[in-house]
Amino acid sequence: MTDQRMKALFKVEKNNLNDLQNLLGRARKQAKALESTLDEINNFQIRKENKKSEFK
Repeated sequence: MTDQRMKALFKVEKNNLNDLQNLLGRARKQAKALESTLDEINNFQIRKENKKSEFK
Protein backbone atom coordinates (compact mmCIF):
# COMPACT_ATOMS: atom_id res chain seq x y z
CA MET A 1 0.00 0.00 0.00
CA THR A 2 1.39 3.36 -0.95
CA ASP A 3 2.05 6.10 1.54
CA GLN A 4 -0.47 8.35 -0.23
CA ARG A 5 -3.22 5.71 -0.02
CA MET A 6 -2.51 5.09 3.67
CA LYS A 7 -2.80 8.82 4.37
CA ALA A 8 -6.12 8.96 2.50
CA LEU A 9 -7.49 5.97 4.42
CA PHE A 10 -6.32 7.45 7.71
CA LYS A 11 -8.09 10.71 6.89
CA VAL A 12 -11.33 8.87 6.11
CA GLU A 13 -11.13 6.88 9.35
CA LYS A 14 -10.39 10.04 11.32
CA ASN A 15 -13.47 11.70 9.79
CA ASN A 16 -15.55 8.63 10.65
CA LEU A 17 -14.36 8.83 14.26
CA ASN A 18 -15.20 12.53 14.41
CA ASP A 19 -18.67 11.80 13.05
CA LEU A 20 -19.17 9.09 15.68
CA GLN A 21 -18.02 11.43 18.45
CA ASN A 22 -20.48 14.08 17.25
CA LEU A 23 -23.30 11.54 17.17
CA LEU A 24 -22.42 10.33 20.66
CA GLY A 25 -22.43 13.91 21.91
CA ARG A 26 -25.89 14.49 20.45
CA ALA A 27 -27.14 11.19 21.86
CA ARG A 28 -25.79 12.14 25.28
CA LYS A 29 -27.63 15.49 25.18
CA GLN A 30 -30.86 13.83 24.07
CA ALA A 31 -30.54 11.20 26.80
CA LYS A 32 -30.13 13.95 29.41
CA ALA A 33 -33.17 15.78 28.04
CA LEU A 34 -35.19 12.56 28.12
CA GLU A 35 -34.08 11.82 31.66
CA SER A 36 -35.11 15.33 32.71
CA THR A 37 -38.51 14.92 31.06
CA LEU A 38 -39.05 11.56 32.73
CA ASP A 39 -38.09 13.08 36.09
CA GLU A 40 -40.63 15.87 35.56
CA ILE A 41 -43.34 13.33 34.72
CA ASN A 42 -42.45 11.22 37.73
CA ASN A 43 -42.43 14.23 40.06
CA PHE A 44 -45.79 15.36 38.69
CA GLN A 45 -47.28 11.90 39.28
CA ILE A 46 -45.91 11.84 42.85
CA ARG A 47 -47.41 15.29 43.57
CA LYS A 48 -50.70 14.13 42.07
CA GLU A 49 -50.72 11.00 44.26
CA ASN A 50 -49.85 13.06 47.35
CA LYS A 51 -52.77 15.40 46.68
CA LYS A 52 -55.18 12.46 46.32
CA SER A 53 -54.20 11.05 49.71
CA GLU A 54 -54.85 14.40 51.41
CA PHE A 55 -58.52 14.36 50.39
CA LYS A 56 -59.31 10.82 51.57
